[in-house]
Amino acid sequence: MFKKNNFYNLIFLVILASAFSLAHAAENISAKEIYQNNCAACHGSIGKPDPDNPMFNELGLLPANFTDPLFSSREPSKDWFLVVKEGGAAKGFSKIMPAFKEILSDLQIKKVISYIKTLAGDHGYPSGDMNFVLPIRTKKAFPEDEVVWKLRFQDNINNKNRNQVRNVLEIEKRIFKNTQLSLELSHSIDDGIDNGHGNFDQIEPGIKQVIYENVSQQFIASVGTLLAIKTEERAASDEVIPYIAVAKRLTKTLTMQGTARSTLPLDKFSEGNVELSSVVHWSPSLWPRSFKPGLELVASFPIDRGAGSSRKSFAQLSLIPQTQIGLNKRGHIMLNLGAEIPLNDTERYDYRGYAYLIWDFADGGLFDGW
Repeated sequence: MFKKNNFYNLIFLVILASAFSLAHAAENISAKEIYQNNCAACHGSIGKPDPDNPMFNELGLLPANFTDPLFSSREPSKDWFLVVKEGGAAKGFSKIMPAFKEILSDLQIKKVISYIKTLAGDHGYPSGDMNFVLPIRTKKAFPEDEVVWKLRFQDNINNKNRNQVRNVLEIEKRIFKNTQLSLELSHSIDDGIDNGHGNFDQIEPGIKQVIYENVSQQFIASVGTLLAIKTEERAASDEVIPYIAVAKRLTKTLTMQGTARSTLPLDKFSEGNVELSSVVHWSPSLWPRSFKPGLELVASFPIDRGAGSSRKSFAQLSLIPQTQIGLNKRGHIMLNLGAEIPLNDTERYDYRGYAYLIWDFADGGLFDGW
């Protein structure tokens, strides 16, 4: 005969085994089944919501179309994960999008996101998982739809107690699948020139093209060219600036980006330089309102180093500690802060301070998502 305690222990083991089996079965449900059971009612069985659905007309909102390849590829999977787990309101989207954290496990959410990403087919757009933090000096490889206001303060230029404030407005627009056009308008105020009166001194159109992507290795590479057109009579020659930009995810929270570029005056290439830069960013949180600190190293190699006491170093080095701060819940309004410190040839400047205000207009207006 079983003792009473042994009987209770047996019942407990049976219940525990049953619960484990159910949990195991739930985890093993296919991504397509998860989608059909939890997402299809709003987003459609194939990922495209029906605009004639009376429910949507009543709500005044059409759910996301997962068959749109640009929409599907634009942002990283971690952003999708946060919306599915915590609901639309958590990231500044519609409150109608429910939170699934009580219904689906993290593994199931990741599975269904991977499935959703396939609904747009083989589209050829670069993966949003290659969309990393915008650095201060290093060029970003991923194409964007952004407006960026860049402020730079330069202290004690050439040891002459001259300071300069430079404002740059940059507009970036994606075209086709892998191409980005950009336009920069620069305004400088130099207290050593024109008694500190400002001038619009440069227009800089540019183009960038993704040339390689390996999603499994989390790596992307782009090439681009900028044309710096001087708008002041006394200014130096116009410049052509070809570059290559690369980016790779190192770990779940660490990314590395790098750029090799040349700045070549059109009337005298020998007065130009070659610049190498690299930056590592740490992104510890999924939430958009967070800090993403980084450290950037820049090495500039003058083509003509000069002679005598004014001869430049083989490489002019600087270090840029920086951070990106997400300002709103949606994460498409961001602030970058950084300080560039010269490591040699310190007479160039004492330091440079940077502030970038970034608006990713593809994800919403300036007043959306707060």
